[in-house]
Amino acid sequence: MISDVDPFSMVYSALWKMAEETALLTDLVKLGNRIRYDTMDSNPEKRAYMEADCPELVLQGSGVAGNLWATSTASSVTRRYSWIIVSGDMRVTEKLLPVEWSLFVAMHGWKEVLGALRWNNKNFVTRMNLTEVQEGILRPIEPADGPRGWYALWGIEVDLNFDTKDLQALR
Repeated sequence: MISDVDPFSMVYSALWKMAEETALLTDLVKLGNRIRYDTMDSNPEKRAYMEADCPELVLQGSGVAGNLWATSTASSVTRRYSWIIVSGDMRVTEKLLPVEWSLFVAMHGWKEVLGALRWNNKNFVTRMNLTEVQEGILRPIEPADGPRGWYALWGIEVDLNFDTKDLQALR
């Protein structure tokens, strides 16, 4: 489901498309454990966790930087996202690392998926890259507080470029 409402929404949905078109990933992360914020469900987060709720995969925005006049005719924006993986298992090789590998494989499809996105009849995504990965262990005090196990935050950046005249026409 790629929204064509605006380029920012299109990119978010396309990132999920890359993940969900990768069998390695979908075999590891059940549909109900993919927390998408672009669906019809206005609150897709889980209220309580059980062992079957992991691994979990979430995509959230983590920041934006831009240059309104990158050149005399172009404007650019870099959107940052974090893929969040919650393993629910203390054995790093059971869920975390396999999901990380499958996510790495999935993101290699960016040129075909993100590069094909069009706004105002023009392609606008020029780059996607992995920026940083942070990993750690979740140790809630009570089991009801959430899953135990490993987590990872995969930072990515997506560069978007637009003709400034197209943007000014919307004002």
